[in-house]
Amino acid sequence: MVTDSEGLISLLVNNEDWLMERILDYAKRQDYTKYTSTLHEAWRLSISGLTESLVLTVKNSGISPPELHPDDNYTSDPISVFSIDEARKHRKRGVTLSMFLGLMKYYQQSYIDLIFESQFYDEKKNKFRLFGFNRQEYFLRIRIHK
Repeated sequence: MVTDSEGLISLLVNNEDWLMERILDYAKRQDYTKYTSTLHEAWRLSISGLTESLVLTVKNSGISPPELHPDDNYTSDPISVFSIDEARKHRKRGVTLSMFLGLMKYYQQSYIDLIFESQFYDEKKNKFRLFGFNRQEYFLRIRIHK
């Protein structure tokens, strides 16, 4: 029997191409591609890095809804490590804070879309959504490092 953690990991890892197409579609519709690459490989790398950090988090902590605490150590958190690196890269390329935050909204929405379009029962979909995709904790960790 597949555990919830294994099910979520499998969903994320096996659908990176779908996620990449979805975020690129959002970026095109909202005109972010005026300022970003339209090359699939650039978007694939961003989805791959984000998915990898989410998978590490699930492997390390399970899928309990995450919380933010004032004494959290972000230097050992996979999501924060990823976000610090991405924020630095974006800043060097001249990506503004508003653009970064806007794109993160659509990355988050892409993962939510994947969960709701999956074949899991509604109970599992809600559990996965509560893991952090529809709450702000994981994506907030990415945003606070910009």
